[in-house]
Amino acid sequence: MIDRGPVCLRAKTYRLELLYLHFIIERPSMQFQLNTDSHIQADDLLAETAKTAVASALGHLTNRLTRVEVHLADVNAAKGGADDILCTIEARPEGMQPQTVTHSDADVDAALRGAGKKIRSLLDSEFGKLSKR
Repeated sequence: MIDRGPVCLRAKTYRLELLYLHFIIERPSMQFQLNTDSHIQADDLLAETAKTAVASALGHLTNRLTRVEVHLADVNAAKGGADDILCTIEARPEGMQPQTVTHSDADVDAALRGAGKKIRSLLDSEFGKLSKR
């Protein structure tokens, strides 16, 4: 008599791995939207800079998000001043409520980096809570 138990188990495992790979490959990418107020000039370079900064801050978490919105505002407008650029990031995790953070800094790049760190920390915390259940 031939024992075929392990062979069938391996075949089922292999099939599940293929289905999982297919899901990862076919999954639509995260949407990104940049909004600015009238005092910050929005162009393709700023949009690409913001997308890169946020994606690098989020790292592996981007595959768990459906959409990320970045809002940049110059709080003091023409007056200038310290910490006058406000960056708000709203991340929408799949199947969860949107998560939002804000960060003020002296320039756009620093505001993006600061808000990126905050949203990463918040999402790590929220996903960690889910995994403990």
